[in-house]
Amino acid sequence: KEYLRSYREAYLESILAARGPSSSSSSSSSSLDAEEIEKGSAEDVSESSKDSEKNVIARSGKDSRSSPNEEGEIVFKSLENGKKICSPLIDEEFSDLVVEEGNDESGALTSKAECEWFNQLTKVGLEASKMPSTCVPDDHIFATLTNDHDWDMSMFGLQHIKDEKCFTDRLVILCLDDVTFSKCEAAGFKHCVKYIKSMASSDFMHDDYRQIVWLKPKMALAFLNAKLTVFTLDSDILFFQVPDLAKIKELHPEAELHYQWEKVNYTALYEMENPNEDFEESVRHDGYNSGQVLWMPTANVIKGTLRALLRGKEGGSGDKLEQAHTRDGMSDAGVNTAGLSFRYAANWQCSTRGVCSVYTKSQNWISYHATWLQGLESKRAILTKVEESSSLQMAQL
Repeated sequence: KEYLRSYREAYLESILAARGPSSSSSSSSSSLDAEEIEKGSAEDVSESSKDSEKNVIARSGKDSRSSPNEEGEIVFKSLENGKKICSPLIDEEFSDLVVEEGNDESGALTSKAECEWFNQLTKVGLEASKMPSTCVPDDHIFATLTNDHDWDMSMFGLQHIKDEKCFTDRLVILCLDDVTFSKCEAAGFKHCVKYIKSMASSDFMHDDYRQIVWLKPKMALAFLNAKLTVFTLDSDILFFQVPDLAKIKELHPEAELHYQWEKVNYTALYEMENPNEDFEESVRHDGYNSGQVLWMPTANVIKGTLRALLRGKEGGSGDKLEQAHTRDGMSDAGVNTAGLSFRYAANWQCSTRGVCSVYTKSQNWISYHATWLQGLESKRAILTKVEESSSLQMAQL
């Protein structure tokens, strides 16, 4: 009886809020997407009582950005106007991203099956966020994705930190096939998630490539909706130490999204006397790389992620990369972004100029990303060389 009474009260509040003059300020609707709230539309609450019963508790909760969301169910809906949404992740404004089934050449769409699967992903993310950790802040997690083709490289990249319980307890691994899921569990990782279908190795811009790369922003979107801060990482990165997420935010406290620089001139950096390895304005640093990104659960970042996906859909099978669409989507949404420390390094200078500072100057680096290379063999080769040189540097200290 007490539950029914609470339910009726919450439902009445949602109806009154929808009819009010300014539903954008109503806390009863705050768990909906920010754009839906601003529209003040009562269309959602006037749908069938069945749909209302599923979502009324989420609508009547506290501010959706205040603490991790454990109650809001992610639901696929077909609206009366024929549009489809994945509520509350993808609302009517971005309904072009939602389909009944399948995908298109862009790989950026969300099907009914994927929409419903986001509930499982979110559950695992919330479970990870609750694990005690001495090196990861509360409500922060790490997330990566891999398949059997890239599994060994992923584990090679994590070799220095995968025994750090404070890290692995907060790591979510999205497995793109059954074999990877089995390996993930066998390796002792606590938060392995199987995707709705298998996606094997795909050459650059071919086969399932686009669907795979868009899974990273989609993963982030689901976690952001649950009010989690997430650091996403690619499978071709060698980590020397656990990323300090609190320090990332301290370096640029105004930023909502922190990304890896595409290009940094490390030669110029280390020609300086006593350089600041985190950042030097006079050293060339430019470009957005999505291999390492810290996403914060703000309305702007959520809007920017949706804008990125929409740009990806509109780009179809063009040659523009996901990271370029994500950069532009964040700009569209007015997201305050900042580059990560230079110590989150990448392979641009080594690959394009043959100058590999990582072999002699990486004692204080946090990670090394095998960018500007295609194919598993070439990426694994550079990471192996980096690991060997790093071991020598550490032995000489």
